[in-house]
Amino acid sequence: MCICDEHWRFLQAYMKRMHGTPAIAETEAMGINVALHWLWNNYREVAAIEVESGCLQVVQAINSKHTNNTELDSIIVMCQNLLFLNNNRK
Repeated sequence: MCICDEHWRFLQAYMKRMHGTPAIAETEAMGINVALHWLWNNYREVAAIEVESGCLQVVQAINSKHTNNTELDSIIVMCQNLLFLNNNRK
């Protein structure tokens, strides 16, 4: 994942190796969750935070209020909680 500022200038990159073969949506949601944790710990009060994803399923799930008892939904709920805590989210 790459972190850029509001002018799309590179700030930092992060890579994490995981075991197993999760579905694409689960992988994207895990990446967003890691990014949100990093942003929460480093830029909580300083900058507006906007997260983009190319996975429509994850974007819709994060913006939805409906959850199921799946691995993907548990990751989505963690993302939603971090977004809710951040007052600078877009």
